[in-house]
Amino acid sequence: MVNVTVIVMIFVDKSLHEPMYIFLCNLCINGLYGTAGFYPVLLNDLLSPSHLISHAGCFLQGFVIHSSAATDFSILALMAYDRYVAICRPLMYHSVMTKQRVCLFV
Repeated sequence: MVNVTVIVMIFVDKSLHEPMYIFLCNLCINGLYGTAGFYPVLLNDLLSPSHLISHAGCFLQGFVIHSSAATDFSILALMAYDRYVAICRPLMYHSVMTKQRVCLFV
């Protein structure tokens, strides 16, 4: 529920349309994606008497979890780069982190 709240707040408030908040929004969206790939199967295993999963379902769940983890690492690296530019090169920040470049990163 917190992820949805953060996404809505960033989407609604125009002053939060900065690179760090866009990356934070993407991190929340990716959290929802990873959760949607993991918890339904977990709840199915907890509530059903049989604990079987098809090969396709297993591969799909593995793909979702691995792609979610890889995207998390990528977004965190982008957030670190954004902070590096903001701290070490503050005068060049707005020329380096343009909207076009942020869209390319995302």
